[in-house]
Amino acid sequence: MYSRTILYHNSQPFRQIKRYYGFFTPFFVHKKNTVDEYESYSLKTSQDTKSHILPPVRTKMLVRDFIDDSLYNPHYGFFSKKPAWVTSSKEYKKDEDYVDSM
Repeated sequence: MYSRTILYHNSQPFRQIKRYYGFFTPFFVHKKNTVDEYESYSLKTSQDTKSHILPPVRTKMLVRDFIDDSLYNPHYGFFSKKPAWVTSSKEYKKDEDYVDSM
């Protein structure tokens, strides 16, 4: 990762701030139109994004909707597929015997 030193003037002598470029770059880049750009993003809920194949980008969401979407969305959520339950009784007996013998 590389860095660049930027000088800012804030009615005091110039101060140096190091900017690190990498994964979090968009959050630290100083833009004048950041507020206007943020205001233009649409507000979405987890119900609005259920049909999306990719996670939404440049949208406003409540934290609860973001968490619900990232966990339970049928296309890309963490719990998008149903778990495979063990149904064979032989496998249960093997596990029980193993636990009892310990």
